[in-house]
Amino acid sequence: MGFATSTHDRLNHAFDLLLVLIGIITASILQYISTLGSSSLITFGMRFMFIPLIPLILSWILRQITDNQDLGKFIDIFAWFYGIFTLFSDLLFFFGATFIKQFATHLGFDVGISSIVLYAIAVLLNVQVYKLLGFGKKEFGLVLVASSIAIVITAIILYVSTL
Repeated sequence: MGFATSTHDRLNHAFDLLLVLIGIITASILQYISTLGSSSLITFGMRFMFIPLIPLILSWILRQITDNQDLGKFIDIFAWFYGIFTLFSDLLFFFGATFIKQFATHLGFDVGISSIVLYAIAVLLNVQVYKLLGFGKKEFGLVLVASSIAIVITAIILYVSTL
């Protein structure tokens, strides 16, 4: 395996690693919560952590097979934003599941602040990715639409997970 020659190649490789990392974290957390014995937590975890992988992997596959540059840009933006949000959602769930007793006594403010901080970091990471991809002011509308779709999908998955 050689070094990627262009920034875009490096970002594609980094996205592949992001998918692997999300898969490992998801599997680890689901294995851990299955030992806790709470069927409602296991059901929530399966929905909250597995369902996001489907659009993420589908967008990655679609990006690999498309030749349309505009569609490719849109998918790049969506996949990175959604992927980083999925990673940070998994991390938040991990902290919640592993420190559930501490979270149970501090629910609300601490969890809200933790969520805001994690997602703010995710947005900053995405801004850096967009810069590396060469997206500027002319792609702002595309970034806004793709990021909004990623946020809506994340919110829908969270809602569906609680049913």
